[in-house]
Amino acid sequence: MPRTRTESFMWFLGLLLITLIFYFSGFPQYHARVVGLEVVVILLLVLIVVTSFREVPAQPPSAAMPTFLGSRELSIIREGWVFVFPGIEGLIIRNYLPVTQVMNFPGLRCILKDTKSRSKTPPQVVSGGEVEVEVEIVWVPDFSRPSRFLAFLNKGSKEFIPGILSGMCESALRELAATMTWNELALSKARLSASLMYLLTGEEIPAGTTEEEIMEHLNAALTNGVADIRDMGIKIQRINVRKILPMGLLQEAAAEAAVQLLKRNAQAVEVITLLSVAEDIFDKAEKKGSPIEFDKALEIARVELGMSTETFVRTDNPMAAAAAVLRRPRGPRTPGSPTPADDQEDKKH
Repeated sequence: MPRTRTESFMWFLGLLLITLIFYFSGFPQYHARVVGLEVVVILLLVLIVVTSFREVPAQPPSAAMPTFLGSRELSIIREGWVFVFPGIEGLIIRNYLPVTQVMNFPGLRCILKDTKSRSKTPPQVVSGGEVEVEVEIVWVPDFSRPSRFLAFLNKGSKEFIPGILSGMCESALRELAATMTWNELALSKARLSASLMYLLTGEEIPAGTTEEEIMEHLNAALTNGVADIRDMGIKIQRINVRKILPMGLLQEAAAEAAVQLLKRNAQAVEVITLLSVAEDIFDKAEKKGSPIEFDKALEIARVELGMSTETFVRTDNPMAAAAAVLRRPRGPRTPGSPTPADDQEDKKH
């Protein structure tokens, strides 16, 4: 079937040529005249073929919208060869490869709530510092209908649509950040992704109890791509808020909080190790028939782990005590290894 006016005209000329041949074939007196007319029609067909042969490429996968006298026509021409008459008709060819767009939005200001106040009045909301949000969106031109192709062209195709998407996402994220604290924002990547999904496509993700559930709904909805509702002529295939990072003073405060947390964790590990070594010493002393108090076991454990400058030796032999001091380990020990005190008990009379 013809896809352009030129192809329709070529069909008309071909049918005209066939009709002339069959109609005048029974009149020999008109044979010379008919041959001359056939030659004219054939030459016209050859001229159109030579001058109007165009290809809509399959690599990369593409589609085209024809124009007639500069006006776009609401039809889509898929991959393959097509005839368009030069100067009268034309083709607007666009590929529909996916576009991966990574956007960074620095300077999004969150809020700060006085959660420690016991006042019955609502907490005062003030500026809580700035964050930087990184968003990844994968989209593809939607050429499923001529109207969608036309919308894609009207928005400036792949040259201008990334800027439109970036502006819309930044505006939405600024509004969302202005309602959340830094901690809430940092733990809401999936919720922010779902909000951008609703903004661009109108697809509402059921509210989940966890970030993982929201991401599952989001990925399921975008499996085959979702058409946008912003007249951009695209399908959204992926939306992902990848990073939420603090900036400026908020970054310094977050780093200090992380350092304090590491210190607290290190202290907790140190205490657990001390108690484990003390329990080991306490149990061994009890099994040997020389039970000691747990406080005494703690004192010995501190010495063994290098937490004390004192050395405690349980023996009545002065020479053994001196030897134990000289042989005292210089570094920390692991739970379960013998202590000098145990060694001295073994050597005791």
